[in-house]
Amino acid sequence: MTKNNNLNKLLNQARSLIEAKEFDKAIPIYEAILAIDNMHIQALSHLPIIYLMNKRYEESIDMINRSFKIIKPVVGDYQNLASAYVGLKDYNNAINTYKKIIEIDPNILQIYKLLGDAQIEVADHVGAFNSYRHALKLAPGQFQQLFDYGTALHIAKHHEEAIEILEKALKVDPGHIE
Repeated sequence: MTKNNNLNKLLNQARSLIEAKEFDKAIPIYEAILAIDNMHIQALSHLPIIYLMNKRYEESIDMINRSFKIIKPVVGDYQNLASAYVGLKDYNNAINTYKKIIEIDPNILQIYKLLGDAQIEVADHVGAFNSYRHALKLAPGQFQQLFDYGTALHIAKHHEEAIEILEKALKVDPGHIE
């Protein structure tokens, strides 16, 4: 019974620290919770986010992958995982993670932008082109989507079409330096 009481006290302490936005102080509490119960769902879901905020990417990835063994991942879990991979500049794993998000929900505009950005990092220009084009289909007429797609066209050496798209972007938001 002491184990359960101790766990409840730790959970209350961690919750209080999170509410007070004292995330760094919550880390050892969640780690203590996992020492008692290495599959504790709340600790496994909160700790990787705090690690991510502290740029402790490898620990975040390990914790997220541990959580996947006991709970079905949702889009937010995969977004955190992809962010950690990007933080490590592990773009191939980030790309694979973004693709998993798209399998769950193919209509998240920001994921196509992030996927395209990661594909640019690994010189997958065709992949980036397709990702940015899909984002543009989801949000036609928005500056960022026009700009990204125009840039991808430029990289693919479709200069005339790139200029046309980038001029549209400039009309949407003439204040951008790009």
